[in-house]
Amino acid sequence: MLEQAITLGFKTSNNEAEYEALLAGLRMAKDLAVKKLAIHSDSQLITSQANGEYTAKHLRMAQDLEKVLQQLETFQTYTLTQVPRADNAHADALAGLGSAIDHQFKRSIPVEYLDKPSIEIELIAEVS
Repeated sequence: MLEQAITLGFKTSNNEAEYEALLAGLRMAKDLAVKKLAIHSDSQLITSQANGEYTAKHLRMAQDLEKVLQQLETFQTYTLTQVPRADNAHADALAGLGSAIDHQFKRSIPVEYLDKPSIEIELIAEVS
């Protein structure tokens, strides 16, 4: 699973920001030569439009949808699934990270998981 946070340097609607995030993820997957892609989004509108269940009514969203569909064609297979917002807390955390970072300072922020302390605490038994 690959995740990323992006910062937008322009004004946009929430739905257009969702499309920008999807397009950024598709670019990353393409750069990594991914062949089979599983996309999980908490945007019902975006997933429904990309899956052909809804039509994009506004010009900008129709253009975003067209670009997404073009990018999806470059993968051997893909799925695009809507995940309820309540089950997508990590995406909200990434969105918060993306909006909190100053765009002038390009950086990568690795997140490391530690399952044990870095130092071992030795227990010394007292002998009486």
